[in-house]
Amino acid sequence: MDKSAGKRAIAEALRESEQRFRALVEGIALVVWETDVSGSTVVQSPNWQAVTGLEVDNIQVPWIEAVHPDDREVVAQQWQACIHHKQLFSCEYRLKCQNQVWRWTQAHAAPILDSRGQPTKWVGMNVDITERKTAEQKLIKNERQMSLALDITRMGFWSLNPATKEVRMDARMRGVWGESSDEELVPLPVVMARIHPEDRPLAAESVNAALNPNSSGYYKPTDYRLIQDDGSIRWVAANGMTLYAGRGEQRQAVELFGTVLDITHRKLIEDSLRESEERLQQLNAELEDRVRDRTQELVASEARLRATAELAEQSSREMRRLALELSRAEERERRRLAQILHDHVQQLLVGAKMRVEALQADAKYRDAQKRLVGVVTVLDMAINATRTLAVALVPPVLQTHGLPTALQWLAVHIRDQHNILVDVEVDQSANPGSEEARDLLFQAAREFLLNVIKHAGVTQARLQLTRAAPRDTTDQVAGETADGDIVLVVTDCGVGFDSQAGAASQTSFGLFHLRERITALGGRLEMHSQPGQGTRVTVRLPE
Repeated sequence: MDKSAGKRAIAEALRESEQRFRALVEGIALVVWETDVSGSTVVQSPNWQAVTGLEVDNIQVPWIEAVHPDDREVVAQQWQACIHHKQLFSCEYRLKCQNQVWRWTQAHAAPILDSRGQPTKWVGMNVDITERKTAEQKLIKNERQMSLALDITRMGFWSLNPATKEVRMDARMRGVWGESSDEELVPLPVVMARIHPEDRPLAAESVNAALNPNSSGYYKPTDYRLIQDDGSIRWVAANGMTLYAGRGEQRQAVELFGTVLDITHRKLIEDSLRESEERLQQLNAELEDRVRDRTQELVASEARLRATAELAEQSSREMRRLALELSRAEERERRRLAQILHDHVQQLLVGAKMRVEALQADAKYRDAQKRLVGVVTVLDMAINATRTLAVALVPPVLQTHGLPTALQWLAVHIRDQHNILVDVEVDQSANPGSEEARDLLFQAAREFLLNVIKHAGVTQARLQLTRAAPRDTTDQVAGETADGDIVLVVTDCGVGFDSQAGAASQTSFGLFHLRERITALGGRLEMHSQPGQGTRVTVRLPE
């Protein structure tokens, strides 16, 4: 009884142990399998069929078919080596699952030996390591990308051991620092010796501040220069962070980690930009000086021009004053001559005629009658000439009846004297109040009509005298006739001329004086003409 019970207890313990082991294996293994002694085919493994889809029955199946084609050769070599040497098998490869998905597995296998130490079969399992492999591949990819980025930026890594005063440099750091040796550990004094003497205190201060147990351990970014073996200068930017151990008073710096970046190209650009900016500022200063000098010159020139313009204006005003004075003197002289002709010359001629006529009545001079008749005829002609000249100089009608009537008389006089028909259109209200304005407009009309006679080559002209009608001052355009202006217009349809190109040649001395007198009275004279299209002369004179 006791033996039987002991055996049952041992068997039960073995069964429980096997169950625990099976549960453990099935919990971590993707597939559990067995092969024959040759290790070439899988036998008695339903789990293998469920995972790979390869059927296992009495017919033996080559398990290598479930291995990825790229991995089969290596896996087969390692598997055969283990079988030959009866060693444990361990290998990583991709296994094809039933859903046609390749999964990374880690295979472990061991031989089952008989009492003579010879393998009777192989048992193994495949653990799914797909997630681990995916993470490893991502890590490798990230490391490659990081390495490429560091190569592009030429950034190097370093670490300082405060205890040994040694700096560990990676290959990039050594390249930037100009270290020809492949030794990763470089004494701190050698590292500091590379730094430019002017920048060395700043670099040492940054390191000491980062190693201070009471600090944050932050190695603030610092730019400094390195002196290369050939004497050239290279700029670098360094920063880092200190790793501490302990707390409170026991807190100590264990290691200072950092990076260094070659910024020589950036510094060269900054220097170039700084030089360009300084040059630009210099050019701006020079330009400002030139502008200031030129402005002063322009101001002085403007002052001179203004003075010249004022002098010219004064001269122009003086010339207009002299021309007006001359014109007025001419008018006064014309009146004086007309008065002399009327009061003296005509009286003398009339007296002479009366005496000649008295001689004609005397019988003693009968023999001279014919000659006396000739003398009387000459005297009549002289009297008529002086009378006509006096009227032409100062028409009495202008003084007695005003400008509109005087212009009508002028049209008749021109017709009788020169056989030119003048169409007159006058506004009786357009009679200036000042005698000077009346005289000026009359002289202008006569001068314009005489120019028609001399230059136009026509037998007809038109004379208009009007007063501008009142209108809203907001509608008035600069240069147009103002309200109440007296407007005199003489028009012909003669040969005309280019009023722009030939104005100077077509302007007589009389027109020059007229323009000056009109301007002096605040008016203006306008002349428009084109070859073959006649001429129009307009005088606008304020009331």
